[in-house]
Amino acid sequence: MDVVFTRSEDAEAVCEQPLIDETIRYGDPVVLRSCASRDPVFLAMVRHLHGKRSPSALHTEIAAPGVRPDSDYIWTFVPAAGIKKKRGDRVEFAERVRIQLFDYTGNYRFLAINPADSHSVMAEKTPSAHDISTWSIACAGRLRLEPGGRVLPDGERKQYLEYGTSMYLALINAADYLCARRETNGATGIATGMARDLPAAGMGVWWRVYRRLADVHVSV
Repeated sequence: MDVVFTRSEDAEAVCEQPLIDETIRYGDPVVLRSCASRDPVFLAMVRHLHGKRSPSALHTEIAAPGVRPDSDYIWTFVPAAGIKKKRGDRVEFAERVRIQLFDYTGNYRFLAINPADSHSVMAEKTPSAHDISTWSIACAGRLRLEPGGRVLPDGERKQYLEYGTSMYLALINAADYLCARRETNGATGIATGMARDLPAAGMGVWWRVYRRLADVHVSV
């Protein structure tokens, strides 16, 4: 059975006071900052401005603040099917989640791998299968750089997902990682995609989570 958070629940969550312990809860509105760039860039939905008003699948991208309306950057963690969690519970290491967004027409969408192109990541209204929109949480308090350039998790494992600079996040579908990859086209030169493994170099599969775009500074 699908777990879905409604628009009214989402609006209520926005008004809540920040949690002192800085852990991320199911239902919290969040933004996902890519660590692939030193500049603040975020996972965003791309609106479809021509043709069908609300297509079943929309593209995603990595965009700087202001490129898209603020609502197009705001996502929510939802328990995947079979996970016995509810709104307000903490998101834990290795849990399976779905990542939900409300689009510009009021429909909820899930972050999902394009079934026609496994390297493409979409925002879909009704994913064709649960597995393409189910992500496993991996998180680390710090990272280490190997001599060859690969970036690996380091230190004690983080049990709960946390806001800000105290934690790095990876999102895994099967054995593949949600990533930001270099692209010659686009405003930032970075696009969403999937990586088969931790890349040989760079921070493309690592993310940080914030409550809002304004919480991120260029120096972070």
